[in-house]
Amino acid sequence: MNDLSPGSETQVELTIYNNDTVPHNFTFNTYNPQPEERRASRSAFPQSGEISFSPEELELAPGSEGTIVVNIALPPGEEYAGKDYEIWLGTTTQSAALVTLRLYSRLLVSTSGGEES
Repeated sequence: MNDLSPGSETQVELTIYNNDTVPHNFTFNTYNPQPEERRASRSAFPQSGEISFSPEELELAPGSEGTIVVNIALPPGEEYAGKDYEIWLGTTTQSAALVTLRLYSRLLVSTSGGEES
């Protein structure tokens, strides 16, 4: 995400696929990685920012897909302008299978120079 203004909100749609032969319940969360885990040019996503998922859980039958919306809200303030942030979006699967899997995707957010009015 590029050129988001401090104080603004945006949404991203993600498609989740269940290519398995059993149903899975997917849950979503965020993880603010440690400095050594982030890309060198990126800062931690602001604590006063907010990322939420709608829905927070998604149950998918075998061979099906579903869509979630990731809501990204940046805090207001000039101190957040012109910055590059990184936060990870987590997906955890739960099923009757013996293995549970958690995957993370990097969300890279860059802010523009001014606050949205």
